Amino acid sequence: MRGSLRDLGERKVVARLSAIYSAEYPADCPIEPGDDAGCVRLGDSYLLLNVDGYSIASSKLPWMSWGDLGWKSVVAAISDLVAKGARPLAAASSLGLNPERPLQVVEDMVRGMVEACSSHNLAYLGGDLNSGREEWVDVAAVGITSTPLPRGGAKPGDLIYTTGTYGLTGAAFHIYSSGSRPDEWKSIYKATTRPEAPLEFLDLVKRLGPLIHAAADVSDGLAETLYLLAEASNISIELSSVPLHPEAEEYASASGADPEELALYGGEEYNVVFIVDPSAAEELEGLGWVHRIGAVRRGGPAVVRNGRVVERRGWDQFTF
Repeated sequence: MRGSLRDLGERKVVARLSAIYSAEYPADCPIEPGDDAGCVRLGDSYLLLNVDGYSIASSKLPWMSWGDLGWKSVVAAISDLVAKGARPLAAASSLGLNPERPLQVVEDMVRGMVEACSSHNLAYLGGDLNSGREEWVDVAAVGITSTPLPRGGAKPGDLIYTTGTYGLTGAAFHIYSSGSRPDEWKSIYKATTRPEAPLEFLDLVKRLGPLIHAAADVSDGLAETLYLLAEASNISIELSSVPLHPEAEEYASASGADPEELALYGGEEYNVVFIVDPSAAEELEGLGWVHRIGAVRRGGPAVVRNGRVVERRGWDQFTF
């Protein structure tokens, strides 16, 4: 397979790189190479590691402060750990900044990281500084779990759930594309400046244990996440509902945007989509922050909504 990174796209590049290191990957790690995080066994538990990074030019929206960017970079890293069932323990960062930037910029970014770590009950351990005209921010985070959750493992008849609701970040990017700001939309604004990782999902992991067959973080868009899960288990996903945030619905009505478009292709929601044995349904009923969105069917990999195949689109670092 040849071609540029743009020609191949992020998924194919990740697959190629995973093939290079898979032989050295820990054989007793239930999470496959190329998943949201990797792991090594520590006695009866597993230590998970994830690294997440951004080009600052393509990730800092005009209304975000430098502190907001620092906060979001931590949440992006730890949300992958949470989706794998791991409680985040610590994070460290690597920053590449133009040397002409004021000191205040890097101080604000690190303050944002520290605030995000404090809010999510993990330690910030410092990191690395670099000089770069093409500026970036990377955050590495580690967590621990006795029950790592892979992407693969779903079975026909399983039920699909998600934490949280959708559409806020899709609305934010819709607003951005029109040259405006979401100042009047409080939830949309917060979703892009101070998002939160769903730590409450970790309590479900403890309660449900092996009844959770697969899980993935929603950072590249809900549609893309569903396709990743479908591919990992070679199954078809029947998407029955998409839980929209009320403010996203309100914005869609006011702007004329398609609400499901906002929900399926927004990205950076940092929710968790998880697939469970049907026997777990009773345990999940009545939880206001968890929503059943579909079921697993034979065949695939595919994602279907109302009898139609859902278009696969999502964030891709090399084609964005």
